[in-house]
Amino acid sequence: MLQDVTMSGTRDQIRGRLDEAAARGVTEIVFQPCGPDVRTELERFFDAATG
Repeated sequence: MLQDVTMSGTRDQIRGRLDEAAARGVTEIVFQPCGPDVRTELERFFDAATG
């Protein structure tokens, strides 16, 4: 269920979901980092999103 309503997963899974969203016309993503290390969460998402 989590994967149906979020973009959770490995770097490659996130990259794939972002590509699918872009193919459907999505132009913006809301990202909510969680946990105590926000900087690392942001860096990981940036890596997936731009890789």
